[in-house]
Amino acid sequence: LTKQIIETKNPDLELIDDSIMHHYYVKYFEKKEKNGELDYPVKYDTTLYRMLSDNKLGRDYYQNRTGKQFQHMVPQAFRTAGEEFYVIEKNTRTVITLFNNTKVEKKEDRVDNLVDAYNKQPKDVFTKEKLKVLKKLQQYCVSLFEHEYNKLRNAGALHPLDEDSGVMLLCTSYYSQETGVILEPIHNFNIC
Repeated sequence: LTKQIIETKNPDLELIDDSIMHHYYVKYFEKKEKNGELDYPVKYDTTLYRMLSDNKLGRDYYQNRTGKQFQHMVPQAFRTAGEEFYVIEKNTRTVITLFNNTKVEKKEDRVDNLVDAYNKQPKDVFTKEKLKVLKKLQQYCVSLFEHEYNKLRNAGALHPLDEDSGVMLLCTSYYSQETGVILEPIHNFNIC
């Protein structure tokens, strides 16, 4: 699409010009709509668009359940659509970054000290203290898309907090204070 705009327009034209950007996004979304990419499929045999327009599936379900045709003015499934829509997709995995926030007031709330406190607890028992530490560790959590998680795992950048919890720690060389999680290490050594 960008190539088409560049080739069909005056080469002296600025690509950041409002009219060029408007043209780009109109064409971009037309293509997405044509390919059905804007439908946002959900776990039911429908899409968000259909749920928020005529909601034929919902009306049919109502008729099958009650034996009566749907007579109400508003057939849309707002609540179900709201439950199914995610700005950030559900297919993410949460990991704890070993980034120490220098603004943390209490030394015991620094991520390295929290991890140590967690690991000092009994190994085979889930204690209230472990739960308290995990809650405090939430401030250091980030969500990764599945492909990012797999790439980091394959690079050796993820290590378990312990054998039982399933909580993973992200090595410091894969986290930048400026940009967050990075897929290529900042330096050659991992601190995990």
